[in-house]
Amino acid sequence: MLALKTNWISMEKINDGSIKTVGIKLLTDYSMAFELVSIVLLIAIIGALVIARVRREN
Repeated sequence: MLALKTNWISMEKINDGSIKTVGIKLLTDYSMAFELVSIVLLIAIIGALVIARVRREN
């Protein structure tokens, strides 16, 4: 397996991983990615509702 043969590089710890720090990073540095993921999830939920409604009517 490639994952077992790869020489992984260890990185420095960026933050403490607390909820507050993750929230601040999501809403500042990664806000565009956060918004894109939320739009994709919204579309998936709407699609699931449409599929369920069509099946219920048949």
